[in-house]
Amino acid sequence: MIKLTSRIAILDQNDTVVAFLDNNVPDGLPFWDDELHEYLEGTSNTFTFKTDAKHPDSLHLVEGYKIAFKTDRRDYYLNIMIVHRDENEVEIEAWSTNLELLNEQVSGIDPGEAHSFLWYKNKFDPENTVQIGLNEVSDKQIKNKWDGENTVLSRLYSLANVFDAELEFVPQLNQDYSLNKIVMNVYRAHSDTVQGIGKANVSNLVYGREIKGIKKTSDITDLYTCIYPHGGTIEGSDSKIDISGVSHTVKDKDGRVEFFTDGALIRAPLARDRFPSFMSKSQDRYVLVHWDCDVTDKEMLYGRALAELKKNCTPKVTYEIEGYADTGIGDTVRITDEEYNPILYLEARVTEQVRSITDESRNKTIYSNVEVLKSEVDSSLMARVEALIKENKVYIGQIMSDNGIQFVNGEGSTTLTAQVMDGVVDIADQYQIVWKKDGTQIATTKTIIVSSGDFGAQAVYGFEAIKDSKIYARAEVTLTNVHDGVTPEPLYLHIRYSNDGGQTFTGNSGKTEGKWMGQYSDHLEADSEKPSDYTWAKIRGDDGQSLVSMTREFYMSTSNTAQEGGSWSATPPTFDAAKYLWVRFKAVYKNPDAIAYSDPELDGTWSATLQAIDTANQAATSASNASQSAQNAAQQAGEAVNKAQEIEQEIGPIKTGIQEAKDAAAEAKQDVADATEQILLDISGSYATKSEMADMEGDLQTQITANADGLKSKVSNTEYQQNKDAIDAELLKQNQALQKAQSNLAELQSNQSEANQKLTKAEADLKAAKDAVTALESDQATTTEQLNAAKTALNAAQQAVDKAQADVTQAKKDIATAQGQISGIQDGITDLTSRITTAETGIEQNSQAIALRATKTEVNTAIQGAKDYTDAQLKVEAGKITQSVNSVSTKVDKLTSQKQETYYYQSTSNTTQTGGSWSTTKPSEASGKYIWMKIKFTFVDGTTSETSPICMTGATGAPGSPGATGKGVKSTAITYQSGTSGTTAPTGSWNATVPAVSQGQYLWTRTILTYTDNTTSTSYSVSYIPKNGTNGTNGTSVTVSSTSVTYQKSSSGTTAPTGTWVNSPPATNAGEYLWTKTVVNYSDGKSTTAYSVSRNGSNGTNGTNGTSVTVKSTAVTYQAGASGTTVPTGTWSTTIPTVPVGQFLWTRTIVTYSDNKTTTSYSVSRQGTDGTDAFLIVYDTPNGLEFTASQKTLTITAKVFKGGKELTDTQVNAFGAIKWYQVGVAAAIATGKTLTLTTPKEVYATLEN
Repeated sequence: MIKLTSRIAILDQNDTVVAFLDNNVPDGLPFWDDELHEYLEGTSNTFTFKTDAKHPDSLHLVEGYKIAFKTDRRDYYLNIMIVHRDENEVEIEAWSTNLELLNEQVSGIDPGEAHSFLWYKNKFDPENTVQIGLNEVSDKQIKNKWDGENTVLSRLYSLANVFDAELEFVPQLNQDYSLNKIVMNVYRAHSDTVQGIGKANVSNLVYGREIKGIKKTSDITDLYTCIYPHGGTIEGSDSKIDISGVSHTVKDKDGRVEFFTDGALIRAPLARDRFPSFMSKSQDRYVLVHWDCDVTDKEMLYGRALAELKKNCTPKVTYEIEGYADTGIGDTVRITDEEYNPILYLEARVTEQVRSITDESRNKTIYSNVEVLKSEVDSSLMARVEALIKENKVYIGQIMSDNGIQFVNGEGSTTLTAQVMDGVVDIADQYQIVWKKDGTQIATTKTIIVSSGDFGAQAVYGFEAIKDSKIYARAEVTLTNVHDGVTPEPLYLHIRYSNDGGQTFTGNSGKTEGKWMGQYSDHLEADSEKPSDYTWAKIRGDDGQSLVSMTREFYMSTSNTAQEGGSWSATPPTFDAAKYLWVRFKAVYKNPDAIAYSDPELDGTWSATLQAIDTANQAATSASNASQSAQNAAQQAGEAVNKAQEIEQEIGPIKTGIQEAKDAAAEAKQDVADATEQILLDISGSYATKSEMADMEGDLQTQITANADGLKSKVSNTEYQQNKDAIDAELLKQNQALQKAQSNLAELQSNQSEANQKLTKAEADLKAAKDAVTALESDQATTTEQLNAAKTALNAAQQAVDKAQADVTQAKKDIATAQGQISGIQDGITDLTSRITTAETGIEQNSQAIALRATKTEVNTAIQGAKDYTDAQLKVEAGKITQSVNSVSTKVDKLTSQKQETYYYQSTSNTTQTGGSWSTTKPSEASGKYIWMKIKFTFVDGTTSETSPICMTGATGAPGSPGATGKGVKSTAITYQSGTSGTTAPTGSWNATVPAVSQGQYLWTRTILTYTDNTTSTSYSVSYIPKNGTNGTNGTSVTVSSTSVTYQKSSSGTTAPTGTWVNSPPATNAGEYLWTKTVVNYSDGKSTTAYSVSRNGSNGTNGTNGTSVTVKSTAVTYQAGASGTTVPTGTWSTTIPTVPVGQFLWTRTIVTYSDNKTTTSYSVSRQGTDGTDAFLIVYDTPNGLEFTASQKTLTITAKVFKGGKELTDTQVNAFGAIKWYQVGVAAAIATGKTLTLTTPKEVYATLEN
């Protein structure tokens, strides 16, 4: 939950604090009626409040001064723009963003060629008023022209629109509330697949809790059927471009022209036929709109104009959601309304937030991009099904290494990270990770660090993901040590499949995928045909429990708190005023067989029916007794007037006088016709005829089948094979959407039948309401007693209208259910995004319908009009489906936008291209020849690009002579001893454990290798435990603020791909490359980007058997030298010499192999001087590091040590101060020895002078 502060700083024109607004400080400057209004665009915000005009500090609230405050989520920095002042109050309106952005003008620009977002930003903001932080569109290069002058802020928003991006302005304050900098984060624009600003699905909001009400509105007020787009101006012209000369036609699924170009216009003839204009002077009946867009390319202008026309040539369906949710701007949330049947599930994006520091009743949230989600199963049963699936699910385990799995010359280390993949999502944090080395457990953390010295020639590291003693995933990897001069043997990974746990292989000798996967690694290329040689793991579980049927059961009980005096039945009972109705759901499962019940719930409609009957009886009694006494009648009249005042928006104020009552009745009679027609039009917006739905079903099948055939015909055979996976995936998505649409259409027919019954009942109840109001008119007279009796009858009539309205409301909910099913047809078929706006008069329009009535003829007319409207609406939905399919076709068209050619060169050298020429035909391999390769790209505009040549193959070498019998290491004994000398080995006892070593002494390590021929060799290494040195000068600390690792596959292993980088490794085919991009961001605002690439290679041919080369002997000698980079030229000794302070000890290792070849390697260490004691900060956490239900705060104390002793507070303060920082945040969050946390954070402490 965001925590707003009650302390707000006021800063002058020099950014210096001159006063504070604070309601918690005695005699401080108070404030009230405050609202912080945040908007999605640019995450801009306004802050309004009132304060005491008589307070002396209020004189600082002047135009141009600043308002600044901090929350636990972000900082706020606003300019005071408007000041209203009278004798008692000052009202302030402040806007976010720097004044230079708001007011400073910049000229137009014509770049002449494509550039990045950052390039344009620097042109529009040369003073660097804002600094770019996150940039998700850094890979884009776009050419665009801007004309005329505009503000910096407007130009930045226009730039974001061109790059299809969203901007987030984040001010960062100093400790004294002055502005440090404004960071502009650039996100990819929000879509069905991209979040943009904010987080996805951060909350589940529920009607009756965070949500007060949901209202659906269909609107054609902004509808038009023809568009005249105007672009920017191109070089050498003073006029804006249009689409003259561009010719396109778009047809719907029936082959009818839906959109076509007409000179500089785009027309929508089908939309024109549905919504013709009779006010136009021309005969074409189109509704024309002029539309501007800052692009200078005709085709791009056409594409954007067509998208705008498609969006506005059909009615806009919006949802008005009332309520407040504590979320961030841009967050998407899920909303549940259990008042709908079935339950209504929506997904919406937060576009505005209003928060108040002093009055939480002002808080509200505004949403857009509302989408209807589908759920028809009871939530408790769905949770049961999901739990059963989760219990039987097996995940894929994999190990990620940041530095490979092979060490060279005994140097290096790597970090192994366990991943448990649920599809493309890593869920390793949900399980206990147990690491093993050669079968022995070594750690229980997600990551481990392995150094080359942790094992010999090779070791197998693996992990198991465990929860509740059950293994859900496992993976293994083999790490190896190799040395220069020795040709390493290739390591092969062998994989086979089985369906019986590794007893036998699946078909095709185990190469057909099965439920179990076996694998092992060795240096032989051929796979073993023995199942026992493989380590087996189950990768696909058995079929889970499935739902067979679900029925609703009823219980007639004598109690409203428990099920008593009856039994459960699937048949709805007859209404009994003395009983209570309980409802539950029964679910029957198979595999294994099981029956589950939802928790019984009391049916609220049962008691509502009883209450309606009681209300009607009371109304009849009140009407019959109305004439008993004038005093009672007068009292009843007063109550009726009070009631009318409370529901003023429902029936209007009832004034005294018979004539006023007659006027109200006459107005009600007219209003009921208008309101009933509107209500029924809204309700029946989802009706369709049975034949219309059948046509849609057939049209869907025909359109998608036609598009499936057309997609493959639009690309050449080679290009289709290269993009087969992407195209087939898109086709599969369309077919799945079709199946879902067919299912929803069948269910819609059933919902329509039930809705028709409800509407018939609503019509009868509305007639009863009309009769009641008619009775009111006949009972009116000129006397006071008659007036009171009429008002009593009016109450009875109102109750009858209430009953009728309740039935209408229920029918409307049922129709909303059907309409939700139609919305479900669109899910998965179209990338439809609904832009929802708030209708401010919705509540008033709903409440006014309570006191209205209508004639039967008017109701029939409204129903027929609603059905006609819906028939047209469904045709528009069919058009949207066609647009989605056309969008897929457009994506495939783009695949032909470039040409790729592979060239080969047969060279006599493996370092340069010599003795041949480039050709698109791959040459045959020849002895002494090397094949080089490069790739040439030809783009649509005629430009070309080539990759750097790489050497692919070399000639097969002659077989080597057989090697001598190798000598291997039989055992290794490592022992330790401390000593006073760094050159002479100690003569005491050697221990298997590392002893404690005092400062100024040496730690000696002795390694005795015993070989397979029982010979041995002994080597020593020595390290020095230095004394504390003098204090160094304070340095600047640059730390890593964040690290992101993303992946992308490519056909090139030398050129980084330019597509979209994803968070999880994608699947690669044989011959493709997997690129890994690591971006490290530092606390000084800088960053580094590193790439690594691996290839999914295909199996090569078997090589000839090589000879075995083994280590014959090892000679280790030592020599002191004055240089740490140049090898000394003196005499090498087998014993370690004495090394003066400041000089270097060199170690030379000469390895002789069985083929009499040798390798020589050196290592060097320096004999350093003693330094002074360093500062060490130790954290004391007496209550641990976890928040619990009983422990809502954590206290951390920083203790400072120097030379092994803890410093006192006086000593610490004499040096400087302890400051606390949150990881990723530049400014300190606290100062002092102790830090108290109320929410989880990553923090650290520093001692600063």
